[in-house]
Amino acid sequence: MRPFRFRWLIVAALALAGAGCAWFGGENGRDPAERKSAAVEAAEAIQFIPGDTFEIRQTVLGFGAFLPELLNTQEGIRNVTIRRFAPTHVVELDWELVATRETEGSKKLRAEYEAELRRNPGTKTPVPTIATERVTVSGQLLGINLRTSHTALLPAYWQEGTQNALGEKTGLWLSDDAFMELSKTNKTILNLGVFDDALNQAVKNVAELKDALAALRQQASQEEAYKDLTLLEAEPERIEWPLTVNGEKRTVSAIRARNWFGEVIVLDNRQNPIILKVTLNPLVAGMDVAAGNGASVMERLFGYEVNNIVLKRP
Repeated sequence: MRPFRFRWLIVAALALAGAGCAWFGGENGRDPAERKSAAVEAAEAIQFIPGDTFEIRQTVLGFGAFLPELLNTQEGIRNVTIRRFAPTHVVELDWELVATRETEGSKKLRAEYEAELRRNPGTKTPVPTIATERVTVSGQLLGINLRTSHTALLPAYWQEGTQNALGEKTGLWLSDDAFMELSKTNKTILNLGVFDDALNQAVKNVAELKDALAALRQQASQEEAYKDLTLLEAEPERIEWPLTVNGEKRTVSAIRARNWFGEVIVLDNRQNPIILKVTLNPLVAGMDVAAGNGASVMERLFGYEVNNIVLKRP
């Protein structure tokens, strides 16, 4: 009986040793190759509920009241609060920003000067100094489509007051349809809305933007014969992206993808595929016309980055 007992003890010891290796070598006994990385888990942990907030950092704060100061506006931060968030269905949000814009009196003086200049090109009237004021502007964005839309609604197009995306645009997110296509095939369609009709109206009195947009349209019409300008193609491997969440620095898994217009960074989270950053392509003709700091006019208007996320349930 002793040899039998000895063999049994050896088998038991080996089994325990194997279990120990699994316990020390993996999470809950799983092989390391099967474990999710910390970056993937950090990305999936960012689940929005009403009351959660984040910041959008932009160089130029969008159209409307801010466009006349396009080249003078300093970097601004738009504070966003989630009103409603139904993953893969719909988002609604509030936003607010404090910014510098030209006073009404200054606008009037400038309009009078420009009218005089048209009447008398050789006028000696001094160019009026632009006077600015600090203002708080806010708005609500409703009806953001997280189901099937492939058209973004970037912050440049956000308007004061209540604005409804009418279920046609995804706001700052990829729709579930677009996210799943990108995840499975590394390709999808995403229209960044750079040629939206609102832009045509907004740029007609801003020479820098008007020239840049005209050059961009001409380049696009040439390129469109050879490629789909809205075809978004992702890098095959996920990247790690830095974010501040609840005051702590975290590294999250993200998708880096590009189309003809530029590059987007998307949180690798089907339940919350927020576009964390948009960078327009500086090599596109007409986009290198820029102002002083080396960034192009179009990039300064449309580019943004999301950070400082605050979750009520971390």
